[in-house]
Amino acid sequence: MQSLSSTAAHAPAARRPESIPLGHLAPALRAVEDQLEQVFADEDPFLYGPLRALVRRGGKRIRPALVLLSCGAAGGNPERAIGAAAVVELLHNFTLVHDDIEDESPVRRGHPTLHEEHGVAFALNAGDALYTMAWREALALDPDPVRTQVIAGAMAAACRRLVDGQGRELWWRRTRSFDVDEPSWLAMARGKTGALLGLACELGGLFAAPMLADRLRRYGERLGLAYQIQDDLLSLTSSDDSFGKECTSDLYEGKRSLMVIHALGRAPAPVRSRLLRLLTDGSRERTRLDEVTAILTATESIAYAEHLARQMAAEATSQIAELPGVRDRDALIALTEYAITRTA
Repeated sequence: MQSLSSTAAHAPAARRPESIPLGHLAPALRAVEDQLEQVFADEDPFLYGPLRALVRRGGKRIRPALVLLSCGAAGGNPERAIGAAAVVELLHNFTLVHDDIEDESPVRRGHPTLHEEHGVAFALNAGDALYTMAWREALALDPDPVRTQVIAGAMAAACRRLVDGQGRELWWRRTRSFDVDEPSWLAMARGKTGALLGLACELGGLFAAPMLADRLRRYGERLGLAYQIQDDLLSLTSSDDSFGKECTSDLYEGKRSLMVIHALGRAPAPVRSRLLRLLTDGSRERTRLDEVTAILTATESIAYAEHLARQMAAEATSQIAELPGVRDRDALIALTEYAITRTA
């Protein structure tokens, strides 16, 4: 699996991670990988071996890159934020382990999920282990107790927003409620996806210019909204191989995406009833997905989601337009564009 640190010498024309100007960050991104390895170096292989393997699978490493770029964009030296970048990646992997259990997902990054391979009980405990490791590393980031308290406060607030967002979505699923309006969906996604991206950017700012940390957090949260909407769009269009997970599973599970909420609000009553049946009947036939897609297209819900993703990306960019670190600021802007144009 290729990561953002794998910058190609001749990037393709399509907007891909390789086309984002991150070559100058390659040493720092490699140092993040080394730090992640070191975290597991002296741990019991029975529990931590599968976790090390999970983290080694990589992924896009967007969150560590955001920490480093935010630090540089705020005028700091990204090398100061290497430890913070590793902390955010540990937190991210913790959320993936628990998300996969909650969603009963069989595949992650092209491999069996932790609970599929080792059982739910093991995976729950392993996810908790990643969470405690992230906090252990976070509390050792800065020798100054006051700055450590600021870091811990930012982390705790982000984790609270994250679980609130995830909890809101789980409640909708438990109660089989589709009576969800757009502000409620945005609040959910701002927590579930935006909170961790916001934390990544906030921590980067804290290691450069603390007065810019809130601005960077707002950038990251809006980036997270754009990224989540694009994820939902890709669930309709991407193959499982290119997306690295069961890309259609969200719709098969009847998840409330922005497109679904928009369509339910616009469709005539018979079409709305049909869409609700399709979203809740549990069938995994391809024809079901095709019919859902047809309804989302007819109600212009796909186009609306694309529009809102672009709007959130523009709002994100506006938060960082005047940051002093031009090279890393421009890379953040390129990353924002990638978030809404990626195909995997």
